[in-house]
Amino acid sequence: MRATRDLSFDEIILVDTEFRSPPGETPEPVCLVAHELWSGRRHRYWASELGSEPPFLTGSSTLVVAYYAVAELSFFLAMDWPMPANICDLYVEFRGAFNGRRPPAGFGLAGACTALGVAGLDMMEKDAMRDLILHRVDYTAGQREAILDYCASDVDALERLFRRMGPSLNYRYALLRGDYLRVVAAMERRGIPIDLELLEAMRIGRSQIVNSLISRADTLGLYDGTSFRTARLEEYLARSGAADAWPRTPTGRVSLSSETFDGMSRVLPELRPVARLRKDLDQLRLDDIEVGRDGRNRTMTSPFGTVTSRNQPGTTKYIFSAARWKRGLIRPEQGVNAHPC
Repeated sequence: MRATRDLSFDEIILVDTEFRSPPGETPEPVCLVAHELWSGRRHRYWASELGSEPPFLTGSSTLVVAYYAVAELSFFLAMDWPMPANICDLYVEFRGAFNGRRPPAGFGLAGACTALGVAGLDMMEKDAMRDLILHRVDYTAGQREAILDYCASDVDALERLFRRMGPSLNYRYALLRGDYLRVVAAMERRGIPIDLELLEAMRIGRSQIVNSLISRADTLGLYDGTSFRTARLEEYLARSGAADAWPRTPTGRVSLSSETFDGMSRVLPELRPVARLRKDLDQLRLDDIEVGRDGRNRTMTSPFGTVTSRNQPGTTKYIFSAARWKRGLIRPEQGVNAHPC
């Protein structure tokens, strides 16, 4: 670890946190485990044991290392702690190293350990502990200790991974990426203000909207009520002489993908209203938008999630990734303007 020792940091803190995060809500801290690399000093705290400051230094002489650091930074914000001055996210660095490729076990901590030949984690135990954390509010003393042990096992794996990755990292750029993650965590916590009354009205009136759209756009009679009938499409293709030209799935069924409808509607112009209708109906799913009790849309934005290192939030959960017309649901508080960058 000489290359890491040469960094001008007095301490290197490896940290993992656990929290509950109901859809649309701000995180609820559960516990924190941290390990200082040089001294071996360890910290294990249940959230209720933590104070107004982190239990370790986070100033300019300390490097904080995490895996998917937005989670840990969200924990800091939930505790109203000052943000670490220097952040290195091994998820971001691992993702960059494998850019354009898919590691055999994915991009999670266990996947990074597997890809780099580092002793990893018991995934069955990990899934069980996640379920315990997410689906309970009160824990027995034994469950608390088990959750802390689980969190500590992540820190141990993180340390092994850092010892493998650390010497080859370009910290000049890694710390710049860490600076961006502070902003992402703050943005995710703040959320996007949503007009709850309009959203609820649209959810209640969805069936009426669907029926209206179908009655206006289904000029070929491919729908039975609100259900698209593949058999009717096949009959239309046979009548129009396009059955052989229409793409099919590996099982021989006609493809119903939006790409197929878009492409074939250029050849069969009468299909254009139906192609547009299918897109509109798909975009009318409103229950997936994650909105908290305070009326704000919050979800993971997955920074550096694409091959071009852009954010990659879920297309149905995040209002700015959804269909453009849904952005009419955004309603800033009085005296505040909302402007997408």
